[in-house]
Amino acid sequence: MPTDLAFRLIEEVAGLGGEEVTFTGGEPLVDSRLSSLLSHATGFGLSTVVFTSGIVYGAEGPHCISKEQIAELVPVLNRVVVSVYSADALMHDAITQTAGSLAWTRQAIRLLVAKGVRVELHFSSHQHELSRSTSTCR
Repeated sequence: MPTDLAFRLIEEVAGLGGEEVTFTGGEPLVDSRLSSLLSHATGFGLSTVVFTSGIVYGAEGPHCISKEQIAELVPVLNRVVVSVYSADALMHDAITQTAGSLAWTRQAIRLLVAKGVRVELHFSSHQHELSRSTSTCR
């Protein structure tokens, strides 16, 4: 979506009494405009949410969100929703088709929480996963 249209939609939602804007994907962390879009939304009094895996896919390959990127987003970010597909690394990595993705997601959760970001965890509730899910963020 073009940036000017995104800005207009944010303004329209705020003008109509909207309360929150959620950025989802693909992966919103790879969008270079994310910080300015979040800033625009908070400037209009909207709460902001980012749905993410915590993994940035760049030219150098996938990696965990950096401390620098988190620091840039913290002032304009109210909540992050992180998807965890399995507490089992092999299963999680198979679902995301990215080797090491569970480890990077867990690291992203730790980094976000350490910076005071409110993190909400979404995970698959298959019965065999429930017993293992408590160890996901440790």
